[in-house]
Amino acid sequence: NDGSFTVYLPGSVAEPVNLVITNILGETVFESHAKTNTPELVRLARPAGIYFLSASAGAGEYHARVIIR
Repeated sequence: NDGSFTVYLPGSVAEPVNLVITNILGETVFESHAKTNTPELVRLARPAGIYFLSASAGAGEYHARVIIR
């Protein structure tokens, strides 16, 4: 991807979600507070590379790798 993508986390009820994206060094490059069941547009103006997305809501967590080309 080119640094723009949408994160959507479904849930049974709308609850706050903390989104954090870090680079390969573990430095936070993006942070947002969103809600479940609501698409969140992410625009990373970062160089090409591998990044890590973490999303936490209530008792659940989601982790993904994001590759910017």
